[in-house]
Amino acid sequence: MSPKPKMGRPPAEKLRKRIVKLRKAGKTQEQIASAIKRTRDVVAYHLREAGLARRVYRESAPVKYGKRLCAQCNKSKTIGAFPSPRDAVCRKCYRDRAKN
Repeated sequence: MSPKPKMGRPPAEKLRKRIVKLRKAGKTQEQIASAIKRTRDVVAYHLREAGLARRVYRESAPVKYGKRLCAQCNKSKTIGAFPSPRDAVCRKCYRDRAKN
């Protein structure tokens, strides 16, 4: 009897090795995603599967008087200027960083 073939898609080892290599070179998930022309979710998945720990990102500043500081430009901005309550960087800085 021959073993039953596995169903589903085979793991993309070649892609995972490339992602790990770029990560060890100091690239961010966004930079890796644009380099391999995949989404950040794909990059995050392969990094988790490779056993690499998550990077510690900046903590968002506390809200004072309905505003908080952007971690990148250090300007006081309203809560609506941030993509989500967990983000430490405002939308403008996030877009500027994505352009570079």
